Amino acid sequence: MAYDWAGESNKTGRAPATTPGEHLLKIVRVIHSKQNGQAFMTRSNEPQMMVVYGDEACGECSEMMTLTAKAGWTLARMLSACGVNMERLQVDGLEPRDFVDPEFATTFLMPGGVGLKFKARVSYTKGNDGKDYPTIMPIRAQPK
Repeated sequence: MAYDWAGESNKTGRAPATTPGEHLLKIVRVIHSKQNGQAFMTRSNEPQMMVVYGDEACGECSEMMTLTAKAGWTLARMLSACGVNMERLQVDGLEPRDFVDPEFATTFLMPGGVGLKFKARVSYTKGNDGKDYPTIMPIRAQPK
């Protein structure tokens, strides 16, 4: 039996969690589906993506973003903190639902393979399942 190169390359170890506090985060992965290939969706069947951030100490944290006009504020807040021209997005007619397309989202959020960066405060809250979930609060740069 041949060695499963593709299967082995998809096995990943877990990076340590980003510690609570203020960090410079960089987008390191954009994920649109579960390991079984099923697209991320809310309970009300709205599309989502997971954005994974890396910090300066090689820790990681992630957040789910619902890709609808109503819930687009989380994506807008992060993009604004990254220095993206928000007025230009509006003029270009870009919508949160455009990020449902994995190729578009990855190209936009990781141009040339390098993730956008922003400062954020990271904290954790314990979920009903007992797991710690990050809250990522982008810090917008002061206007120049």
